Amino acid sequence: MATPVNPIEVRPVQVQNRARKAIYFNNRELHLAGIFPGVDRLDGNFNTILDKLSTRDNNFFRQYLTAYFHYRHDVEPIQTPTGEDQRQRYSPFFWHKPDDPDPTKRQKWDLTRFNEDYFKRLRAMLNAARGRGIVVQLILFDGAGIGPVNRFKYHPWNAARNINGVVAGASGLATFLTRRDLPAKDSNGQPTTLGKIQDEFIRQVVTRTLDFWNVVFEVMNEPTQATPAARARWADTIVGVINRYTKGRRLIFYNDHSQYAEDVDHPGGADVNHWRTLPNSNYRALDGVILHGDPNLVRPETAQFQQAWKFVGEKVIQASSDTYTTVNPETGGVYREESEWNRTTASAMFARHVVYQAEAGEGGRMTAADGIKLAKPTEILYSRLLGNWDKLAPTPPSDYYLRFDANGRYFAIRRDDDVVIDRGRLVRFSATQFFTIRDGETAERSWDYEMSADGQSLAYGRAGSGVKNFQYRRFSGAVEAFLYGWKRVGADTAGEGTPLLLYFRQDNTFATRDVQNPQTVVNYGRILTLTDDPPRMVIESTPINNLQTPFLYSFFDHGRTLRLFNERRQTAQYFERTTEGLPV
Repeated sequence: MATPVNPIEVRPVQVQNRARKAIYFNNRELHLAGIFPGVDRLDGNFNTILDKLSTRDNNFFRQYLTAYFHYRHDVEPIQTPTGEDQRQRYSPFFWHKPDDPDPTKRQKWDLTRFNEDYFKRLRAMLNAARGRGIVVQLILFDGAGIGPVNRFKYHPWNAARNINGVVAGASGLATFLTRRDLPAKDSNGQPTTLGKIQDEFIRQVVTRTLDFWNVVFEVMNEPTQATPAARARWADTIVGVINRYTKGRRLIFYNDHSQYAEDVDHPGGADVNHWRTLPNSNYRALDGVILHGDPNLVRPETAQFQQAWKFVGEKVIQASSDTYTTVNPETGGVYREESEWNRTTASAMFARHVVYQAEAGEGGRMTAADGIKLAKPTEILYSRLLGNWDKLAPTPPSDYYLRFDANGRYFAIRRDDDVVIDRGRLVRFSATQFFTIRDGETAERSWDYEMSADGQSLAYGRAGSGVKNFQYRRFSGAVEAFLYGWKRVGADTAGEGTPLLLYFRQDNTFATRDVQNPQTVVNYGRILTLTDDPPRMVIESTPINNLQTPFLYSFFDHGRTLRLFNERRQTAQYFERTTEGLPV
């Protein structure tokens, strides 16, 4: 499966002379807002359900992967469409049926095996959302289901409900967050740990959904037990695991639950405030912070919140009306389910550069969605052109690579010497045409194009010419996240931080060049191995006796910064992604 480049960018903005972060799409700010559409069970006709959302211009919702309320079979029995047990159908984990040959496994989950039908339906839902320009935030873990006793007793992570032996106790959230070393067993009874089980679940979810550009990830819904320091350390580890597979190509959010700075039980932003002080952390790989309660109290542009939330200028802020149940005294209804309240709230969030996730009961869901429509969320038109392409004709494939970036840019780079031969802006597009303006010019160029149904082949030509003589094949490979140009901006060791240009290519070769004279090759070679677990790259440098060097890699700042840690020297170098600095 091809992994499309991330069309959603994180950019710095200024609000009342204060630093903030906002999200952009196709070179314009993206106003995301939407009501929970009720597809949590992954049942029914997704097109019908999501049409209700898209016709109201809602372009965003959160999706629980393990929802405790689906598993309370003796309290809230659910008649599934297929007649199977609700614990089997609505969980990403494998559930052993009552007639399982092994009596010790009957009616229990296996956290190290996965429900293939669940993931098939999840992908079908994501596909339906993608076709309607709707962004889906996948919630990996649910603290609200693992914490409270009356919910955890039904949950897959409860040791009484699984064959793996984790997590024991009436309420498991504190253990879940602080004891990743907790002994456990896999499907075959072999020893493993809670942390390894968590990590494998993350790998399954991320790798099975990474080909959807409209997916973003949420670490955990409402982590409320343990301490801010403990939660921050756990979240830092989890973000590192997610980032291992996304490589900066998908947004990652952390839910800090309560936005109230005076909340003594759970001070607003306490986890992320602590997180940003951790040494050698994955904090820079975190894109956004989610806060629950009354969204109208979220005012990140003010001095009060700038002081309370040290991360405000560094992360995207998302506000949710989850947990906000105040009643409107004039109507007797809950504010968050009313159209006008959602209109004014969504409008305020957009003005403050805040993502808005609306929460409402089933009865008021569409009324709330109608209010969001009036606030005019951004219409998301995704260009299938985005990504990396190999040129096939009219010249040989080795001629150049073509890239359409998420920020409305394109460039063509020659394969052999890394020279950019064309660069400019993707101005607009339709299903059959796209329009560009080359850098340094003002005239718009128009192109007729067609793309194969699977999105893997592209052909285009001058508009009106009747000929689509430029032909390409989409590139998909492990090195995709590393393409193409990087500028070294720092290092742990003096002398290694001098600027240089590093180019990775689709054929797994690389070259480093002098910044002042890009035609001068300093070093070149090839990537021998590239793995996600661990995130490791082994390169062979041709000029220096075919030396093989292992590096641990990590991506930060929404994929714009690359850290390469030399395992042999035990030092790190830092690179920033660049296209403007490429030689022309």
